[in-house]
Amino acid sequence: MVNKHRGGRTIKAAETVFDIIETLQVEGPMQVTELADNVGKAPSTVHGHLTTLLQREYVVRQDGKYKLGLKFTKLGREIRFDLDVVSTAEPTLTALAEDTGEEAWLTIEENGASVPVMNKTVDRSVESVGMIGSYTDIHNSGAGKSVLAFLPEDQILDIIEKKGLPKSTEHTITDHEKLLAELAEIRENGYAVSDEERYEGVRSVFSPIIVGERVYGSIGVAGPANRLRDSLYQEEIPERVMEASNEIELRLRYPKFNQGES
Repeated sequence: MVNKHRGGRTIKAAETVFDIIETLQVEGPMQVTELADNVGKAPSTVHGHLTTLLQREYVVRQDGKYKLGLKFTKLGREIRFDLDVVSTAEPTLTALAEDTGEEAWLTIEENGASVPVMNKTVDRSVESVGMIGSYTDIHNSGAGKSVLAFLPEDQILDIIEKKGLPKSTEHTITDHEKLLAELAEIRENGYAVSDEERYEGVRSVFSPIIVGERVYGSIGVAGPANRLRDSLYQEEIPERVMEASNEIELRLRYPKFNQGES
């Protein structure tokens, strides 16, 4: 059976499978009956899908409850490393974390969201506030804004219209015109900052990774606001972050550079 969804035709059975997977991701381990209630399907239907997922090792059963299996981790890892920018950026990301003493992140944009794909830490880094592979609002972080600013104008407006500007903290930009003005400033400066806009007490500085017309993602650091301050936050780290993005751009543009060839 098919169902029309977002302008296309979809398979209802497949929709149910993804509803089950996404519910387990959000809610954690669940029994068949409570999972069925959550997805709005009969327990027998949900049990049938779970049996298939169990046989394919995408879910595991423990103490009478079902949860996602580690096979998803394997898939995610393979997809992540299939991205040119991830393998190319890793040494630069490591160096950035070591040089700044803060947690360094590599992010991409997907479906109008900011998605962390790699991070590197050092001993004194702030406890990680991000999660690899998570989809987060693009307008309230240095990572997201640094990418958003360099997307085509029609894509920027489309993302804002579809996603809105939800408020995460008292510092989040929720005004359309104010955000567009800041994006223009980011394009001029070459980097973006977040001053406690996503998480209270956390600041970040990110620079986009751009080759030709393609925005690959962004690289930057995040840390406690009481440590990222004054000239360190306003000058030193922005300069170091832009150096990092420029280095990755060079490696993406000239692959032989990765092998130490000139």
